[in-house]
Amino acid sequence: MFKTSLKTDFTNTTNTTIPLKLWVIVFMSISIPLLADYYLYPNTPLTIFLLFLIPIVVFSLFFTLKNLIIGTFLVNLVHFIWGTVFVPYLFTPLTMNRILNHFGFTIVSFALALLIYVYITKRKKAEVSLRKSEKLLAETQRLAQVGSWEADLVKGELYWSKETYHIFGVSPKEFHPTHNKFLSFIPPKEQQYIQQEIDKAFNGEKYDVEHTILRADGEERIVKEQAQITYDQDGKATHMIGSIQDITEKRKVEYELERNEERFRALVQNAYDVLGIVDENGVISYNSPSCERIFGYSTSEVRGLDSSRYNHPEDRLKAFKLYKKALKYPEKPVKEELRLRHKNGEWVYCDVIFTNLLNNENIRGIVVNIRDISEHKEFAQKIEYMAFHDSVTQLLNKRGITKLLTEEIQKVRMCKDTFSILFLDLDGFKDVNDTLGHEIGDALLKEIASKFEKLITNGEIARFGGDEFVIVLKNTVEVEAVKVANDILHMFRTPIPVKQYKLNITSSIGIVLYPVGGEELDTLLKNADIAMYSAKRSGKNIYKVYDKAMAMSKRSFQLQNGLKEAIKNEEFLLYFQPRISAQNEKVVGFEALIRWEHPTLGLIPPTEFISIAEGTGQIIELGNWVFEAACKQLVTWDSMGYDFFTMSINISTLQLMQVDLYERLKEIVERYEVDPKRLELEITETAMIDKELGLQDNLIKIKNLGIRISIDDFGTGYSSLMYIQKFMADTLKIDGSFIWNLEKDNRSEGIVSSIIYLAESLNLDVVAEGVETKGQYEKLKKMNCLEMQGFYFSKPLPVAEVNELLKEEEWV
Repeated sequence: MFKTSLKTDFTNTTNTTIPLKLWVIVFMSISIPLLADYYLYPNTPLTIFLLFLIPIVVFSLFFTLKNLIIGTFLVNLVHFIWGTVFVPYLFTPLTMNRILNHFGFTIVSFALALLIYVYITKRKKAEVSLRKSEKLLAETQRLAQVGSWEADLVKGELYWSKETYHIFGVSPKEFHPTHNKFLSFIPPKEQQYIQQEIDKAFNGEKYDVEHTILRADGEERIVKEQAQITYDQDGKATHMIGSIQDITEKRKVEYELERNEERFRALVQNAYDVLGIVDENGVISYNSPSCERIFGYSTSEVRGLDSSRYNHPEDRLKAFKLYKKALKYPEKPVKEELRLRHKNGEWVYCDVIFTNLLNNENIRGIVVNIRDISEHKEFAQKIEYMAFHDSVTQLLNKRGITKLLTEEIQKVRMCKDTFSILFLDLDGFKDVNDTLGHEIGDALLKEIASKFEKLITNGEIARFGGDEFVIVLKNTVEVEAVKVANDILHMFRTPIPVKQYKLNITSSIGIVLYPVGGEELDTLLKNADIAMYSAKRSGKNIYKVYDKAMAMSKRSFQLQNGLKEAIKNEEFLLYFQPRISAQNEKVVGFEALIRWEHPTLGLIPPTEFISIAEGTGQIIELGNWVFEAACKQLVTWDSMGYDFFTMSINISTLQLMQVDLYERLKEIVERYEVDPKRLELEITETAMIDKELGLQDNLIKIKNLGIRISIDDFGTGYSSLMYIQKFMADTLKIDGSFIWNLEKDNRSEGIVSSIIYLAESLNLDVVAEGVETKGQYEKLKKMNCLEMQGFYFSKPLPVAEVNELLKEEEWV
């Protein structure tokens, strides 16, 4: 059918086409009333009617319904007044006929205008809806990166949507698509495959392909195409209509998801931990393959079983509480240490973490992370045992017996009970060590410890240090304690066989009872020690029960009295024991050791006066003097060209507790311009356990100043992993008691090796003290102990002798 159209621009910028038949209706609707009116009233000019009718058509095309009604009414009103009032007056035609004619003309013209308005309004709405749909389709294709295309198989033409052009990276204005141009975007190695798929589509197969294209800008993209062929009534293919989607990003995401899935699978399958999922009733729904490696169960053996059946009986209540806590706090991990049963019946120490993901659609369970900590537990127990037990005798050490006594005091205070302490010192033990060597001395200590264990059935025994032992007798009175002391003295009447020797050893014993001899731990031990020294002064090989008359000896009085003026009189001096590098046996630093040059008693070691200074509070002033003297000496050596030495300085408990300690140390360091990183404070065992809460702030400040922290006598006293962490240690100093037996005692070698390994694991320096032989040095070197000190290299020396040795090139 032949069609023509007239395009009219409206005020809303929408193009509307009015069909020819509508214009014919308009023309007839206008012309018939005009002609009728004209022939009825031939004297009236035709232009007058046209002037009234043209606005009606214009209103209907260009204005809203409201304007159309108002405009049409006004135009017809004027037309009616003209035809019924002025024209009859001027031309005197039949008035009634004219009125009726104008009424009819008015109604027809208004109906015509309304008809045009309704038609055009519908066309406008349809065009707006169509444009919205086209825009929505284009936007949807853009967002989904899906383009459409159509191949006219009859004309050989190809049509692309806007998004299709975008996918290929070309402009619709500059590029006209053809089949050959389409193939040019496809890499040569894939062109044959695409052509084969198109040929298959003509044979009735589905066209659904995924291939690569090289965009106009050279970028490689992955696309997916789908299409179908339409046929005419004769079965001839006329069109091929299809879609093309850019799936490059989708494939990248899928590839990354596959890689992540593979990684996750590999991590789960090879994880050290066991990963599992249990439901809200604790039934196992999933376990990772590592379950078999750690617990001996395959994943199929435990799936569907109640997880609580694998808990240690003593841990079931703890596990139940952990489970309930996880249910109460979704998505919040809760942790506990539990023992879980291995397939062989053994119990495995584990860290167990529950995370409630029941609300997670992908999990819908409680995720359980289980880590085997048996090795760590065993190592921690070993370290704890080392911390509380003597390496030679395997008895409790000073720290162990102190802990036991602390607990015992708390217990007896509540029940108003009593206990006794026997403080023993071996008479003549030093002579055994000096004449027969430390090996025989240690063997003697082991034999004595064995005899003590057989003799003491209601008490705890400890090697307090050196040749001193402490025995705690629970629930005893003085008579019972004296009986045990007599049994011990009787035991020593028989020579003790040690290898090829029979050694005559006696013991001096001090006895103190709680609470008569003191209610505090320090007081009890001090008074027991006083009673023991009283026994020694009374001829040895006897016991003494503490009484207040023993509290002050003549020498102690002299030392205590002399301390008051010793610092003012400059009676103190420093000795220095070198710290040696194991690699080249060169000096890398010194430990400053205080000595008291008493005017009448001669040179006094610190073991005699340090405890007195601590008791009187003079240790603070003494400690400040040591720190300043050590810094001053370090500066002196710097001026001599030895600016690489470090300086280790012992610091007391009371000094560490001083609130102004940081300011004092800082002032001294700045005054002598010493690099604080070259200074190291050695913390005593007593300081770490007795005053640990009060030390933390000062130690943090000291560390911030740059001064290093060292734990002295590690492994025998109060030192432990807890204190290494708490006091931010930089160095561990292995106690000399471990080193003495290093060449012949495998147990000592194992302990030293463990401490060195521990230091390496924690990135700490380690120094071996008490190295006395070349064999010990060689063994320590093989164990990777980097620094040592001891008599094998040098005893503590005064400054003058150190300066002389520094002049020897092989020492520095």
